[in-house]
Amino acid sequence: MSESAATIIKILSALTSPKASVKYIAVGVFMLLTWSNISKYVDSYGIPAEHQSLIVLFIGLGLGSLIGQLVYISVDFGWSKYKITQNLQLEKQNITEATKKKEEEKNCADKELLANLEKSYPYYDHWAKDVLRKLSQEEKGLQWSDYYVRILQDNGYIQKILNIDTDTNLYRLHPALTSFVASDWKNEIDNHLNEFFEDYTEDKKLLIKLLIVENAGLDTSIDSKVIDVARYYRTIFDIEAEDRVGFYISIEKPYYESIDNKLNIDIADETYILKARISQIENVV
Repeated sequence: MSESAATIIKILSALTSPKASVKYIAVGVFMLLTWSNISKYVDSYGIPAEHQSLIVLFIGLGLGSLIGQLVYISVDFGWSKYKITQNLQLEKQNITEATKKKEEEKNCADKELLANLEKSYPYYDHWAKDVLRKLSQEEKGLQWSDYYVRILQDNGYIQKILNIDTDTNLYRLHPALTSFVASDWKNEIDNHLNEFFEDYTEDKKLLIKLLIVENAGLDTSIDSKVIDVARYYRTIFDIEAEDRVGFYISIEKPYYESIDNKLNIDIADETYILKARISQIENVV
């Protein structure tokens, strides 16, 4: 085997990695481009001719190897940075897709929940609707054992936030239902007020007059028909704490501001009515 062939075989056996290959290429290119310059530089030192080739070879191999190492490090750094960027983009894309999927699933669940409420809502009585409507305005503490609270929570319409005590939990209306409940409530309020004021009879006027702040404490006689108006429109007027002596009349909260603004009057929060003032009392407790 010739000497050059043996050298080639040794070189090939050393090419065990891309890093070694880069170094050999860098050494070869460097020596090709700089051999004559290095030879002149070495010759200027007056070194014997038999040693010059060896010194030039050492210098070329050393510098070429260093350059090869720098090239490899630069390329490896750039490639690693590229891979990291690609991985981050892929991870970001996966997170975005996962988030989008969760959002789509949530929207589907919310639409299904809303559809279920729209179907069942007309069949709920006043008290169940009252729970939903109050929670559409703000979070409220409710007794967890209350029948309506349990039913609404089991259906997913209201959500427990935290426990307050042994009897009460803090609840909120499911966010997907707020708009529907609030809109339905507003429509009902508008319809009841339109019905009340469409035929604004003298008895209705006297009832409103009776509830004005400046008339509190009067002992004038009250026609029983005026009180009958309040009993008939129980969605607007609340009669409570009734006994043989008297009772309180107030305007339900959602109607209070509307009536107050419409008539430009100052309505009392509640007005106590003595039954002794009512003429022709029909339903005495």
